[in-house]
Amino acid sequence: MEKNIKMNYEIKSWFGENIGVIKLDTKSFNHEIKKIILKDVEPNPGRHAKTTDIEKDKNIIDNLHNDKRFIELFKQVREGLFKYLQEIEYRSDVFDVYYTKAWATLTTQNQLITPHRHTASNLSLVYYVQAEDQGNLTFHKKKDGLYVPSSTDYYVNENIYNRDMITYPSETGNLIIFPSNLEHYTELNTKNHPRISIGIDVVLTMKEGFTSEHNLSSPTTWRKL
Repeated sequence: MEKNIKMNYEIKSWFGENIGVIKLDTKSFNHEIKKIILKDVEPNPGRHAKTTDIEKDKNIIDNLHNDKRFIELFKQVREGLFKYLQEIEYRSDVFDVYYTKAWATLTTQNQLITPHRHTASNLSLVYYVQAEDQGNLTFHKKKDGLYVPSSTDYYVNENIYNRDMITYPSETGNLIIFPSNLEHYTELNTKNHPRISIGIDVVLTMKEGFTSEHNLSSPTTWRKL
């Protein structure tokens, strides 16, 4: 994992989970990315955003990290991801880091993304290609059993200790990094132009020669059946 990366970033811990926001410098190529997505992705009818992770026989599917047209973006995504891992102090001598999938999402007017988790990755990222007050991203800490809800009716002030929900604005150029098992959703896009984003899933595996009962082993030890 790389060190000494200088970039505009912020990492906060909400309800025990670390969420990072990193401002990428993508002005030189962001317009081209937007044109590619708008050309190749047809919006969904109805209330739900169009995602390309379930598309087949399309130029854009869930492997944008391997698409040469997005290479400059993923260089910066990589730097941001390693900055996040460095700040949280993951051991770079123990883990290898892999993109597993990356897809485009087109959210047109009056569309949203319902609450969900990503169950096949350790970390998830969202990069906003075009997003200005077009439906923000909310994280929710799901709780079971008896507890006091987070509300100003019960607490003097909301803070990092008592909140069970936090909303991040959708803003062009921002990369948001979060644990994949953290429930999240996007608010309604009320604007007459689409919010365009790229979702990315990441897994951490043990490096070759390291074993663990808690983490994925190195893919070099796997055998396809």
